Amino acid sequence: MPKGGNLFTFLSRLRWQLKATLLFLLTALIVRLGWVIQHTVTSSYPVGKSTSAKYLSKMASSNYASNLGYFESSISHNESDVPLILQSPVINMTSYEEADEVTVGSSGVTSHEKMSKISKKTDPPQFENMKITSHPDDLTTLSSKTECKNTWSVKPKGKPASKIVFLKTHKAASSTVQNIFLRYALERNLTIALGFKELDSAQLGWPHFFRKDFAYPSTKGTYDIMCHHMRYSENVATVMPSETIYITVIRDPVQLFQSYFFYYQLDRQFKIAGETDPLETFSKNPGLYEHKWEKVSPVRNVMMFDLGLKKEYMNDENMIEGKIKEIEQRFHIVLIAEYFDESLILMRDLLNWSNHDILYFKQNIMSNTTKRTISDATKHRLEQWNKADVMLYQYFIATFWANAKKFCLEKLAAEVNAFRSQLKQWQSDCVLDVITGNKMYDPLYKTYNPNALSYRLRPGGHGNETCVNLAKTEIAFTEEMLNRMKKTKSLNFDANYAITIKKGSPEEKELLKRLAAIKG
Repeated sequence: MPKGGNLFTFLSRLRWQLKATLLFLLTALIVRLGWVIQHTVTSSYPVGKSTSAKYLSKMASSNYASNLGYFESSISHNESDVPLILQSPVINMTSYEEADEVTVGSSGVTSHEKMSKISKKTDPPQFENMKITSHPDDLTTLSSKTECKNTWSVKPKGKPASKIVFLKTHKAASSTVQNIFLRYALERNLTIALGFKELDSAQLGWPHFFRKDFAYPSTKGTYDIMCHHMRYSENVATVMPSETIYITVIRDPVQLFQSYFFYYQLDRQFKIAGETDPLETFSKNPGLYEHKWEKVSPVRNVMMFDLGLKKEYMNDENMIEGKIKEIEQRFHIVLIAEYFDESLILMRDLLNWSNHDILYFKQNIMSNTTKRTISDATKHRLEQWNKADVMLYQYFIATFWANAKKFCLEKLAAEVNAFRSQLKQWQSDCVLDVITGNKMYDPLYKTYNPNALSYRLRPGGHGNETCVNLAKTEIAFTEEMLNRMKKTKSLNFDANYAITIKKGSPEEKELLKRLAAIKG
């Protein structure tokens, strides 16, 4: 029995050692929890450097950014070969690429009153000594060491907003945002502004400044929603109610210009496609090429062009600053493509909408193209060339973070996480896989550009109206809205369009050239 006795003694000692260890760990845990509770109560998560770091850590994790990882097996098992929409990048750095080179796999009193509450910044960023960056470290400089209180009290009282102007900028996630507004209009039988079909229903006179005779007139005098490409002018206010909410979206200017340059094949138009780096070649002497295309569409400061800055002021800092301030006064919110989901949450509250209203599938995403990198020298030259866009982005990226801070960063992080879970569920339920437009035969989902990504729906998705509308392309959606408003007689289709061009004139040649470039 001595052997058994030794075993009994050993087990007894082991039991007491385990008890002591567990007691120690429990005590440490209680102490730790007490510290956390005390820290929370006393400081309420101050939005300073430490809290910003916590938030950024969440944003940088693949779990936090997992809304892009829905179709892991649809095209490739190698993440480097998966389209951006299928990957799980750091969402706050490269969350959105629209039509990009990615590797496969005035006037209403009510309106101005709202703007004074919504768009105004207590400490507007200065134009001087600012460098362009969307790096999340900016958050630490924009945050203060005050308690985190939600002061983003912008929801309109009463019903959700349904009078909206969305200024659709080029190559800045705008097709995806547009789909949100088209879906909202369709579900609620709202009247949207559409261009004359003889020209292009999806454009409202662009690249000309908007005039009300560029679109089919509304039979009730005003539209509910404007969300197609146009060049902004105060004439917009003459066809919209005074309570209209104005929204636009912007993107890092260099990334946007690169996307714009290759999407519209400017390298071919300028006969430099054979160069090793056409964008670098262009950046070394952009003025040499500008005159070849400037009468057709902008070759610099694309966002500011869309927002209404005249060409002769594109390099005039005083005029640029003045225009930016005009934009701030008119537009209730400027979305940031690099912080897409965060922007949508802020927009949701502005419009008094629900998460369901802002659901999206990414639209107009390019695939199977060579990933182009930009050298620091080329980037610097492009920043100088697109000076007005850089100043615009500097100003409103700061505004975005100021609004995010008002919303409360911790709350914003939680809201974004919940929203992304919904996105993931909808894409899982609706989408079978993602293919290129040249392989898609259903006209509802076939992209005009054969290299753009299309969504192939699951059998159950075809019977779900939300799934269908989320995946529908701009061309198909616009045609559907056109037919819908013919039936409801919401628009006057007997009107004549304003742009009259003589046959054989230089204006006709320029227009045909522009349309050919856009459509091919």
